[in-house]
Amino acid sequence: MLFQTLDFGVLLICVLIALVLIRAHMMQLVMLLVASYIFYMWWNPAYILLIVFSTTVDYFSGRAMGTMELGDPRRKKWLWFSVLTNLGLLGTFKYFNFFAGQFNVGLEQMGIEAALPYLNVLLPVGISFYTFQSMSYTIDVYRGKTAPERSYVRFATYVAFFPQLVAGPILRSTQFLPQLRGHVISLKRENLRSGFHLFLNGLVKKMLVADQVGRLVDLIFNLPQGLPSPIIMLGGFCFAVQIYADFSAYSDMAIGVARMMGFNIPINFNYPNFARSISEFWTRWHISLSTWVRDYLYFPLGGSRKGRARTHINLLITMLLMGIWHGAGWNFVFYGLFNGIVMVIERATGWRTAIRDDDPWGMAKHGWARVRALSFALGKWVIFLYLRVLSCVFFRVQDTQDLIYCVKKYVVFDFDFTLGTWGLAQANPFLVALVTVVFAAIHWFSFRVGGFAGWLDRRPRAVQWAVYFAAGFALFALWPSERVAYIYFQF
Repeated sequence: MLFQTLDFGVLLICVLIALVLIRAHMMQLVMLLVASYIFYMWWNPAYILLIVFSTTVDYFSGRAMGTMELGDPRRKKWLWFSVLTNLGLLGTFKYFNFFAGQFNVGLEQMGIEAALPYLNVLLPVGISFYTFQSMSYTIDVYRGKTAPERSYVRFATYVAFFPQLVAGPILRSTQFLPQLRGHVISLKRENLRSGFHLFLNGLVKKMLVADQVGRLVDLIFNLPQGLPSPIIMLGGFCFAVQIYADFSAYSDMAIGVARMMGFNIPINFNYPNFARSISEFWTRWHISLSTWVRDYLYFPLGGSRKGRARTHINLLITMLLMGIWHGAGWNFVFYGLFNGIVMVIERATGWRTAIRDDDPWGMAKHGWARVRALSFALGKWVIFLYLRVLSCVFFRVQDTQDLIYCVKKYVVFDFDFTLGTWGLAQANPFLVALVTVVFAAIHWFSFRVGGFAGWLDRRPRAVQWAVYFAAGFALFALWPSERVAYIYFQF
């Protein structure tokens, strides 16, 4: 069930009405849990068993650890039971066929006819998100950072809460479980209005930016062989726009739907495209994942506490595993390594320290000092943008030969324009250019005012209705004819 469909609109209205009619707190949670399971089962009803199984394992693991002292060695056994169960599910459905394929290639090269069978299963939607969310709970219980949840219904609602179930943000139990305790959920006008503004903001980004730009991206990267450097670089830039508009749109809509019901979900994006280094980018992009990896992987490896060499190794391991988290393919391995190598270089050269500046763009300075500071910041931003767009190529191009071809075009520039229009007219490049420019302008305005949805919350009612009318007209005129799922649904 996609957010931009009539099916979801009906579900959301039913949930909001039910919250008004049901005045018993536990019954409200039961209703939210049922709605969440219906939301997930819309794709494949059978896969609801995976969520229920993961939820049950982690619930009872947490309860078992809660009966033991912090130093009891049995707690670690329950922790490993939870972690291995979650990673086992994730590995089986997401990575088994990839590793089986690589193993079979190795056997074939050695002349061995035997081969591992492939699993004929679809990747469950959102499995990377809800397994990480559920697993973080048992880790926090083991560390003594949170108390075991006694209510199975409340814990199951935390794991399966439908606004952010299939593409995040990844919630910590300390962030969300307290919001599910002890009070009847009441709808408030300011929450409904603010949540609607976030939802509308995400809907516009998804339908008018991501899906429009995505047509051009598909034309370029589905058959990239023979295209010159400018077109390949255009594809990388457009995919950077597409994936940001697509993924941040889902997060905005998820946070907006939760806010309508009175729940607070932390932001998942903090204007990552205005970063000036890859290190800073990962503090602004998919914040719920980057902080999850930091707290549950990078810090346990030692973080930056064990010397420069060990810090660099920890960074590489962390970013490699983050790349693999995104998908089962060599391009995601290269994606993680590329980001890790760049971050190591930034740390070694001191480039990353710029993210600590109180005035990173030099706007508080005056005269030539402002010009010099702004010029330096813009230069770093251009370099960051080049590296970010190149990393998007690793993310988008899954065929290894096509990926090698595209990366070469970023290193050895080829300005051969004898290939005509390369069939790109099918994507209406003028519309794509207009959408990108308008989106960039609005994005900059949003950055300056601290968020477009929040800015709209503070406007007079007449301004709000004018924005509703403009957004509605644009959505009516440019709504894509084909339904396009969110990019991160496949993770």
